[in-house]
Amino acid sequence: MIPNFQLAANGLATNAFTALNITDFNAACFHVQNLKYGRISNPSDFNLVLRENQGTCSSKHGLLALLAEENAQNDIHLMVGIFLMSAETHPAVGPILAQNGLKSIPEAHAYFRYDGKRYDFTAKGKSIETIEPFIVREQRCEPNQMIEWKPMIHKHYLEGWLKRQNFSFTPEEIWEIREACIAVL
Repeated sequence: MIPNFQLAANGLATNAFTALNITDFNAACFHVQNLKYGRISNPSDFNLVLRENQGTCSSKHGLLALLAEENAQNDIHLMVGIFLMSAETHPAVGPILAQNGLKSIPEAHAYFRYDGKRYDFTAKGKSIETIEPFIVREQRCEPNQMIEWKPMIHKHYLEGWLKRQNFSFTPEEIWEIREACIAVL
């Protein structure tokens, strides 16, 4: 289990949660997990997750990572994993992949790692166990790296994957297919 702790720091993330009467980390994780999945209007301002009542894996975990950091919880690591998204991991993307002659497509996902286990607070009812067997790369990162670094490593991995698979798609075409998959989720 991810550790619980009282929110005691005087920081932007901590103050944003305590203004909502959320006073411990588990309650903050539960709150964020129950927010709608959607992109925030400014990806560099993680506090918008709370103001806009939505977020992606990157913005939700970025906010929670800042919260842990502000409260000196250095054993909770923010991770970016690349996994092979397929009809098995996300049934809704199956038709899009099949239409393009693909069985899977690399997707980047943000989550936490603590004490050798992965934790995902992206959405209620979703479980990291669904994608764990399909993770092909994993990297620890800092919250501020989620904005530019996560998409960069994702695109870099996609380009290498395209070459290894010997597909005729351009990187731009495969990114469009990936965006279509994300849209149905």
